[in-house]
Amino acid sequence: MSELVILKGKERYTASFTASAALDSVLEAAGMTVVHPCGGRGTCLRCRVEITGALSPLSVEEIRAGGRLSCRTRLLGDAVVRLPGPDMKIEGSGTMKLPVAFPEPGKYGAAVDIGTTTVVLSVYDLGTGECVAEASVLNPQTGIASDVMGRIGAALEGKLPLLQTEILDAIAGLLEKTGGKERVSRMVITGNTTMLYLLTGKRPERLSRAPFEADELFDLKTEILGIPAYLPGCMHAFVGADISCAVLDSGMTDREETALLLDAGTNGELALYKNGTLYVTSTAAGPAFEGAGITMGTGSIPGAIDQVRLQENGEILAKTIGGLPAVGICGSGIIDAVSCLIRRGDIDETGAMEEDALR
Repeated sequence: MSELVILKGKERYTASFTASAALDSVLEAAGMTVVHPCGGRGTCLRCRVEITGALSPLSVEEIRAGGRLSCRTRLLGDAVVRLPGPDMKIEGSGTMKLPVAFPEPGKYGAAVDIGTTTVVLSVYDLGTGECVAEASVLNPQTGIASDVMGRIGAALEGKLPLLQTEILDAIAGLLEKTGGKERVSRMVITGNTTMLYLLTGKRPERLSRAPFEADELFDLKTEILGIPAYLPGCMHAFVGADISCAVLDSGMTDREETALLLDAGTNGELALYKNGTLYVTSTAAGPAFEGAGITMGTGSIPGAIDQVRLQENGEILAKTIGGLPAVGICGSGIIDAVSCLIRRGDIDETGAMEEDALR
């Protein structure tokens, strides 16, 4: 039996394994999340780690990445790995008071939004509608794959129980952070269709292939972690219950004017209400917003460029999260930068650019 020492920030953990073992599998078993934007196929080169010890020879992908990748390294004996320290900066929804339309029994209820990248849980007083606590966490499933299709593939390859356990553990952890699950008598849990499939342990076979028609659109009552829970209805295989909730909360279908709702998340959705009809569509937005396919792209970690501004003299200024030296550029910074470069004339209306002009 060999031992892997895991260093993360100021914390130290150990995990035992039988050589030879895949590094990412040992980390998963130890509950450690390393983000794999490409689903562990060795193509994005984003899961670099610092590691020493008895290791497999460098793979072709690792030579190209200039370091060890958690999805390509095998442990041949004792080793020490240092994982990336800073966590993503996650913004919650604040402490907005909600109207009490249909009072539920009990004192407190929890509203949970399972995002592809982040999970947010808010606890509300069921009598007054006041938000009394809120917590958020990086979705631990990002350690298996960053996007919806990657997780669908992983689930069909035998990782569905692990994906379900990870999200249940994440919700349980958020409940503890917000006062303990024993005080919550009801939950409403929303998310895109795939996230609800994984939460309930349903095999996403129909979501993986044409014609991509879901065989479960939810709108059901169940129990999650022993707590009565309602899972709102999804509209389509890739337009989930989170958009149903957003449309409902916006009131856009109760008015006569044309309205457009955009959820610019890892799975990006659009909902257009016009002349009494609601049109919906979706796209994979994560590669742009989380920088998965961008050379210097990164999540919203300390040091990520999150704001870019064009000065009157044409100079471009950038701001980083925490005012730290730049380590990459995250989604909001990418959108800002493209806007600035279009206005400066470095990018034309087709998206073409002169690379020599951009630094």
